[in-house]
Amino acid sequence: VQAWHFGLSVVEFPVERMYKDLNRSFGTELDDPRTRLDYYSKLLEREVRLWSPLRRHCDYSRCVC
Repeated sequence: VQAWHFGLSVVEFPVERMYKDLNRSFGTELDDPRTRLDYYSKLLEREVRLWSPLRRHCDYSRCVC
């Protein structure tokens, strides 16, 4: 979201799996996939609310909207 705000591009590329232990634990309630998805969704929504109003101050010549 911050990259979008500043008119930057995000590129994804494959990397070797970092966590090779399939039984790895987050050590909290985030071990539950639905709880983890909810947590990250709320985090993303918060960032969008935080940065989107500021977008109007962006240099639109650099933005990829």
